[in-house]
Order: sequence, then structure tokens, then C-alpha cells
Amino acid sequence: MPLDAALERKIHDSVIGGLPEERERRDDAVRNLRFFTGNFKEYKPKRANIAYDEIRPRYSLLMQRIIKTLCANLYKAGPKRSIAENEEASAWLEWIYRSNAMNAMWQRADLSATWGDWCAFQVRPISNPLKPIDILLWDASQLYVWTDPEDQRIPVAVATRDAYNEQTRLRIWTDETITTYMTRELQKGRAGQTSGGAAFEFRNKTGNPLGILPFSFVHFDMPLQDFDTSGPGDFLACANDNANHLLTNIGGAITYNLWPVVVTKNTPIGWRPPAPIKPGDVWNLQANPDSEGQDGDPSAEYLQADSSFVASGWDDLEAYFNHTLEMTGVPKSAVRMEQESARSGVAIIAEQIPLILWAQSRQEPFGHYERSLAQLVLKIGGDHLGTQEVDEYRVKSSQLIDAAYDTQLTLRWPKMYPRIPGQEQDVADQWELDTRQTSPTLLMMDRNGYTREEAEAREQEIAADWKRWHTLFGEVDLEEAKVDAEKLKMMGAAQAENEPDGDEPKGKPDDDSDGD
Repeated sequence: MPLDAALERKIHDSVIGGLPEERERRDDAVRNLRFFTGNFKEYKPKRANIAYDEIRPRYSLLMQRIIKTLCANLYKAGPKRSIAENEEASAWLEWIYRSNAMNAMWQRADLSATWGDWCAFQVRPISNPLKPIDILLWDASQLYVWTDPEDQRIPVAVATRDAYNEQTRLRIWTDETITTYMTRELQKGRAGQTSGGAAFEFRNKTGNPLGILPFSFVHFDMPLQDFDTSGPGDFLACANDNANHLLTNIGGAITYNLWPVVVTKNTPIGWRPPAPIKPGDVWNLQANPDSEGQDGDPSAEYLQADSSFVASGWDDLEAYFNHTLEMTGVPKSAVRMEQESARSGVAIIAEQIPLILWAQSRQEPFGHYERSLAQLVLKIGGDHLGTQEVDEYRVKSSQLIDAAYDTQLTLRWPKMYPRIPGQEQDVADQWELDTRQTSPTLLMMDRNGYTREEAEAREQEIAADWKRWHTLFGEVDLEEAKVDAEKLKMMGAAQAENEPDGDEPKGKPDDDSDGD
């Protein structure tokens, strides 16, 4: 729909003025991204009343570890996608998703929405017959969104921010137009200072050839009232900042307090031991003339700080880590590789249940995001379907348009419980075979991660080996041979028991021998 003229003017004035209303939100998003990726250059921890250069900073990847643990299960394998009653559009969509590595993209979107509250896919047609649709992922630090005044959940204008020729480019999309703003090119002075590159200037405005906003959004929390939703990113970035501060404080305290200090008594004022202090040095301690007649000869000794503060610091840090894990719903066992003894598969799975339930609770909102993106891909694909060179996925534009307007996308999520090898899993697999809830082929696929083609090829190899074995050894009854082997073994054992020990004669005495 056309953008309201008043809103369009407001957006233009905001961009020219440096987007002041978006500055805090974007600064938070940039900080969260930096902490998630472990890039702490702009956020170095400092100690009060101590120059930064005097201590060496220490860092933790607490935020990254927690978010990756939270997002590990949902797109671990990715769901099976199909469009009901439209096999051609379903196959075409699967091809487009495979060519764009969408399972990996969705996993990254899950991570980005967790640390940045929300992110967006951009869909664009390109002139590549082997990949006619290109899908980009933008995070919250690269996006600006303006919503419909009548419905604050619906974006009506979306801006992407990127770098171009040492300039920052802002492209604002609406259903009808694409407006480009750019900063001035950075100018480097003699001393290496730069000027320009801060304020946006209008460059051009063109029509939107797609006729729609080519963006599909993914939120940490589904936007039911407002577009902006909150995730744990700000909390985790703050926690990671505090963790870095604690680690640095502990390191600084160890550096400054574990080095002993030399204390001298009854020595002349101003006397100092030689520097640097080396083992084996001989010091000539002269008495202080003013101390004659007083108790004590000249002496020197080390003053050593009590090192118990180190343990206290680590205890405080560990307690803070545990609190952060608890507040974000991550079991401690999921991020710590401590294991005292071998545990059963049931015990291991039980520890992962909170994370699995968390991932399953996100299947419904992500199903909505998946359908929104599929609808957008089908709509843009149908309107801008170019040359098709892959016969297997040839489709008519009308089929994609029909599927876009009635997107009955079905998602079949794989099971998220880990397969733990062992007796328990063997019994469960045998039960499924006995009750005909699976087949040897499906079981082989599940156990080894095979595709159906790989499993069938493996079965053919096994069948060929058994056929060759039967050809070579078909006349031998394996069961009878096994029984004969057991009999021979038992006979050998019995004979060994009856054999006399030592050098005694092996036969029985001859009863008919002459007794004289």
C-alpha cells in the first residue's frame, strides 16, 4: 500500500538527522553482536583507580556459549517442508532453500533473534538459472523498521544499512519505492584522522520493481502487540561484561598481591635492596645509627599477601555464572564438560530435557516465520520467474502464485532427543522392529544418518556380501558347525581333566601283568 506522505517526510527527516530515535536501540544491538562474537575491543574492562595499561584484561565467551546452547536443537537438522496439494511448488521451494543453505540460514536467524531481539530475511530475484532466488539475512544492527500507524506490528518501511566504497549506505524499502542515502566518503588527513562518513545524504529514489516489501522477519518473541520484542541479548551482554570485569579484577589482584614486598627493619633511612632482586644475592644490612641501644638488629623479610582472596574471587565468579545460566534456563551440565563416571543414556537425556522442551516450544512461532518466508519466496518467484534450466524443478508461474496465496506449508520437525549408543537404545530399536513401527531401512537411516539412497545402497552391498558368502560356504550348516565346535570343546576339556599329572604313565596298569 502507498506510504503515508506524513510518515514518508518523518522518515526522511529522521535519516537526515542521524536517526536519533533509533540510536540507543542500534547501539545495544551492536554491543550485543560484539559480545556474542567475542569482539571486545570497544568494551575493554577497567579497574577503578588503576590505569588500564597496568593490568591485562581477561575475557569470557559466556554470552556466546549460552546462546549457542539455547539454539542448538531447533535447527540441528531442520524440518522437512512440503506444500499440500502442490507438489511442483513444493519441489521448487525445496530446491530454492537447498541452493541458499536455508537450514544453516535459519539456525543463524535463531541465533540473531536471540541476541538481537529480531532479524530479517530479504528475498530478491537474480539472473542465475541455477539459483533464481537469493536470500539474505540482516540482523538488528543492520536494520531500521517503521510500522503502520494503524497496526504497530506491521512494517511499512524497512531500511538496510551496509558499507559501500568506504561509505555507509542506507536503502529504505517500501511497497512502491527504494530510497538510497549515503554518507560522504571518508577523507584521511595527514595525521591519519578521518572526516566525513557520519551524516546521511539523499542520493536517489527509484520504483520498487517487486511491488512488495521483500522482507520476512524472525523474532525472539512473536510480535503480538508491537513490532519490537525483547530477548535475552541485553541481559547476556551485561552479564558477559560483568564476567569480563570480574575476571580482570581477579587477574589484577593476583598480579599485584601475590608478588611479595621486601620489608627492612633497623636499617639506615633511605637504604634499599639492590634491584632487581635475584636469588643468591648477598645483602650487607647496615644498622641504623639512630637505633643504637634499641631492640633489634637490622633485618629484611618478605611481606606476603593472604592468597585466600583468589579462591573468594573465583567462587564469586562461579556463582555469577551459575546465576546467569539459571536465569536463561540453561542446565549447568550443558555447558560444562565435567563427568565423574559413565552414565546411562536415560540420565544423559534427562539433563537435556529443559533445552529440548525449550526448542519444542519455539516450533510454533518458527512455523509462522517459516510460512511467512515461504509465502514471500513463492510470491517473488512467481512474479519474477526467469529462465529455468533445471528440468527436475520446472514449474509454472501460476503454480507458485497459487501456492503463495494459499501457503499450506507443512513442517515435520525431527526428533530432538539424542541417540545414545548402548543397551537401552538397542532394546528400544528392537521393540520398534518387533512392533513394526520401523523397518531395517529406516533404522539404518536413523542410526547412521544415511539418506534413503545411501541406506538402500548399503543394503545392496550387504546382500551382495551374503550372496557371495553363501556361494563360498553354502554347503556348511552354520548352526551344526557351531554345535560340533561346542562338542569338541567340551570333549577336549573332559580329556584334559582325565589326564594324569607329571611324568606318570598315561595308560592304566595292566591287570594281567605278572605279579612275581
